[in-house]
Amino acid sequence: MKKIILILLFIIIIPKISFAENNNYNLPFKIQWKTGFVSQFLSESGFTLSDHRPIMTNQLTISNDLFRFGLWGSHGLNKKGINNEKDFSTEIDVFGGLNKTFSPINLDIQISYFGLNRFRKSNDDLWVFDGKIKTNLHFLNPYFFIRYFGEIGKNSPEKGYFWWIGAEKNLLFKKLPINLDLQFAFTDGALNRQKGFIYSRIKTSTDI
Repeated sequence: MKKIILILLFIIIIPKISFAENNNYNLPFKIQWKTGFVSQFLSESGFTLSDHRPIMTNQLTISNDLFRFGLWGSHGLNKKGINNEKDFSTEIDVFGGLNKTFSPINLDIQISYFGLNRFRKSNDDLWVFDGKIKTNLHFLNPYFFIRYFGEIGKNSPEKGYFWWIGAEKNLLFKKLPINLDLQFAFTDGALNRQKGFIYSRIKTSTDI
């Protein structure tokens, strides 16, 4: 059912986007499609998307200077996945959020519906609240990021919080944008994880 709904959304939205852009309409919002790749390395084995191998992401965003809405999807490039769970990193999210800068602080808030890998069911999905505060130190962008996982159904993972302390660095390699992200993660027991510090992670990502 979820797949059908998302396919219908793309069928409705994409032709309208193409028509508007081809006819040079002065739209009050920006429409953006991005395809990207994410690779990450954790200090704790067994908890990573695609088993330290890249995932491919696609994102459609409709936004103005303050608000954004869109769809985000990912698919692991490792056929075996984590512990032989082939669809571990397959996910489709629907999100809405806002971004506001109070110089030198940037505030980003987002609410999402996480459609997890068993697309024929919705009782294992999650709703998610994200809050991120970031600042710019010229050479690095340190941040504090908190995420609340809420249950949708009886098979959803354990509800609760994750929070990250980290720093980002944006680079340009032969016109290819690369984001480097170092972070330390903590939890109150969400997703059935042990409470406290759970991992450190180095993540690289790019959009094409």
